[in-house]
Amino acid sequence: MLLAVLLLARVITALCAGLLLTAVAFDTQVERVTSGTVPAESAARVRGELTSLHTPPLVVGHNVGDEQVTAADAVAFGVGAVEIDVRDIGGELSASHDQPLPFLEEIAFRGPSLSRSWRIASLRPTVLLHFKDHSDRFVARVARFLAHRPPRRLVIQASSVATLASVRRRIPQAERLLLIFNGAELAGVRRSAAVDSVADGLSVRESLVTPAVQQWVRGRGLRLFAWTVNDLPRLEQLIRHGLEGVMTENLDLMHLLAVDPR
Repeated sequence: MLLAVLLLARVITALCAGLLLTAVAFDTQVERVTSGTVPAESAARVRGELTSLHTPPLVVGHNVGDEQVTAADAVAFGVGAVEIDVRDIGGELSASHDQPLPFLEEIAFRGPSLSRSWRIASLRPTVLLHFKDHSDRFVARVARFLAHRPPRRLVIQASSVATLASVRRRIPQAERLLLIFNGAELAGVRRSAAVDSVADGLSVRESLVTPAVQQWVRGRGLRLFAWTVNDLPRLEQLIRHGLEGVMTENLDLMHLLAVDPR
């Protein structure tokens, strides 16, 4: 009886793996649950040049560190920083935007480890880590990982104030950004001063960033990063009113503000 159950389990596992491989071959959407990546950065051409650039912002390749090819492309185009989404997958620090389905972690997850992504990201002057897990134990693991890497400018963003407090304690050298996804979260930050003690700045969805918001953030003494900006007119508008960082998926925009243009 036990042998029959084991054989049945193996057959089911093989069938699931076969179906998954077929789906991967014919459906690019499966990429999100097997590698944790998002679609590759935009290759759409951007025409024109920046007309005015008072203080160049840090240009971050949005999510490009989750896949080594996109990370290498961004580095080649002179991006200022590579963003890596960091989470624990099967006990390993990995680069992954989405959480793979639990039963696929061991048999089908194809995303890179944090260590592999870091090798490419560290070719640029700045690395941005987006923490997808939020426990103090997770932050401690990342701190141990960083302790064995050469120091560099490091930016960490998270959606949790508690996570940023843990980062302040365990990774004090990092600049800390609180992620803002919607208007309610932005309004909550405006009403509370609690963020000021744990965050150096805000990482805000681009559609929420108005000149009034930019002025308020600057008056609050916080840095401002906006995501995701893929067209030149919007980038110029944001720069005109002041911000410290912008996240883009567009290779041409990365090159326009290249840290070390070739």
